[in-house]
Amino acid sequence: MTASLGLGTYRIPAGEMAAAARRAALSPSAWIDTAPNYCDGRAHHFLAPVLAGHPDTGIATKTGFLTASTAAEAHAAGVVDDPGVRHSLDPRYVRWQTDRSRSELGRLRLDAVFLHNPEHHQQPGNGAELADRLRAAFAVLEEEEEAHAGRLASCGVATWEGFADGVFTVPLLDRLAAEAAGVPGRERGPALVELTRAATGTRLRACWIRFGPAAAGFTGRGHRLGYGR
Repeated sequence: MTASLGLGTYRIPAGEMAAAARRAALSPSAWIDTAPNYCDGRAHHFLAPVLAGHPDTGIATKTGFLTASTAAEAHAAGVVDDPGVRHSLDPRYVRWQTDRSRSELGRLRLDAVFLHNPEHHQQPGNGAELADRLRAAFAVLEEEEEAHAGRLASCGVATWEGFADGVFTVPLLDRLAAEAAGVPGRERGPALVELTRAATGTRLRACWIRFGPAAAGFTGRGHRLGYGR
């Protein structure tokens, strides 16, 4: 298993994102990490032309946070109940946002979709409720991997505080993903830990990802450090 650098797009200004992505796409085993709420909801649109020109570049995005405009669209589509919601793990929304991300990025196949900061829903004493939310969200992504083979290679969790604060652990996430797939204890291939360093300090975002059956050509990419502005 090898290590390589990828591009994190969290703090890249709108006017610099496309150029940064083009530079990253020239790297061996190029990898870009983004989210639909980055850059005021425009990150996917800035990245789509770059990805079209570099079809071998890996792309990971997320689902969880909503901008005001996305929340309005999601509410109109009937996938969230409150147009003022700014974070959701509702399975309806996870499915809708994953399809929307494919369309916005211009990729029929996404290399990874992360549940974005699911600890947002953690409250004292509601560990079982959060586990249920995670399991239900994983079930949607598992369906994307299994029923629509080739449309999603892998799924996981991207978190700032989830591991550090003990909200969840890698064994717990492994178990919930296996339960969501309907086969507890099933081996889904190697787990990947993605560490993202923010340019404003040394704080690391930790990402857990479990490879699905569509990721046969992806698992050799190994551990990855993404540097984002």
